[in-house]
Amino acid sequence: MENVRQKGIQGLLSVNRMVETDKGRCFIGSCDDGEALQAASVLAERCPDFSFDVEDEVCIEGLTTCFNCRYRRWLENGFSCTKEFPPL
Repeated sequence: MENVRQKGIQGLLSVNRMVETDKGRCFIGSCDDGEALQAASVLAERCPDFSFDVEDEVCIEGLTTCFNCRYRRWLENGFSCTKEFPPL
C-alpha cells in the first residue's frame, strides 16, 4: 500500500505499461485506449524532456502525453523513447 501512496494510482498505471524488450524500455498501449492515454499523460507531465512533435505526428491535439512527444518512436504495440522515460 505504501507504493500506491508514493506513486499514486496513475503512476502505477504507467509502471504496469512499461516492459523491457530487445529495443530497451517500452510503453505498451495505444492512444485509443483511455487507460494507456492516461498513463502516458502522467509520464509526459513528469518528463523534463517532453516536447510536442510536429503537427502531422500529433495524436491528440493540445494534450501533454507521450503519444504526442517528438522523442516517441512507434513500435508494433506501443512506443519507445529516444530520451529516457521519467522515474515514477
